[in-house]
Amino acid sequence: MTTPNCGIYEIVNLLSGKRYIGQSVNIAQRFRQHKHVLRKGIASEYLQHAWNKYGEAAFEFRIVCLCPREELSKREDLEAEKYNFRQLYNIREDYGGTNHSPETVAKLRAATANWWADPKGRVQMTSAMNTPAAKEARSKAGLNKLPATDETRAKMSANMTSERRAKISDDMKQQWAEPEYRKTQLEALTGRIVSDETKARMSAAGKKRFERPGERAKISAANMGRKHTDAAKRKMSDAAKGKKKSAEHCRKLSEASKCRPPISDETRRKISEAGKARYARPGERDKRAERAKAVWNSPGHREKVRKGQVEAFAKPEVKKRMSAAQKAKWARRKAAQVAIVLWLISMGEQLVPIVN
Repeated sequence: MTTPNCGIYEIVNLLSGKRYIGQSVNIAQRFRQHKHVLRKGIASEYLQHAWNKYGEAAFEFRIVCLCPREELSKREDLEAEKYNFRQLYNIREDYGGTNHSPETVAKLRAATANWWADPKGRVQMTSAMNTPAAKEARSKAGLNKLPATDETRAKMSANMTSERRAKISDDMKQQWAEPEYRKTQLEALTGRIVSDETKARMSAAGKKRFERPGERAKISAANMGRKHTDAAKRKMSDAAKGKKKSAEHCRKLSEASKCRPPISDETRRKISEAGKARYARPGERDKRAERAKAVWNSPGHREKVRKGQVEAFAKPEVKKRMSAAQKAKWARRKAAQVAIVLWLISMGEQLVPIVN
């Protein structure tokens, strides 16, 4: 069945007579895509070079013929055979079409899987992907690609099943378990400077993610029961040592804590039980005491704490909070004293008949 705009098209250079021949199930949309990537400078090599040399006005987009979808590759081959290879901008000489059979797809998938399963092949592929030219090409493709429609996003979400997520997770764990792969990835990330614009985009994307219904619950369920190894804890501790937070960062943390919803009684109970279980471990109290002593006796720590307290108490809002806390403390103490006096009075009234 022939559908509108399904067929063969060509992009003709009116000055040189050379052309690009292609196929599409939606030629009008394909023309828009071609113009978009050509104007951005990221199209196929030969066609892009001619576009830059002669200009957009020198090219004409034409529909050659309409045909059923199953005949696209055959019609494309027949049209390409009318011209010499040097008269075409197409890179491929065989024009075998892009609709592979299921058998070919299975073979290609198996070959790719075998290539990635080989440690040597994986290292070669990773090294090739991390070259400056490859990074720049990926960056251009990501910045200039057409935005995905809601329908496309829905399809991508539906295809990402739990089995597929588990498989991707296992594959990534295997990759990072290889010392060579880990080394190349860490070298690529070391010293990487992220611009303020990129940070803002990442922040906006993270906030938007948490706005999705059920996203927080899903992340919480994924992290529930997850425990870091001693090596991971040591690495995180070493990375945090000596790292100073800027005043802007501290301000953002303070504002975020103020906007945080109040902790429920159930959460308080869990935190309390976790703390008790942690201190119940053999040697945990001694270890924490030794760590606190080492920090307190470190050079300049006491002076830094004293200076921080002086600066904090100099702020009017801190004084106000401390005053309110102190008043609440004395009110609780007074209430406790009154309760004790009343209890003693009641006990005395009960004891008087016994003495008499």
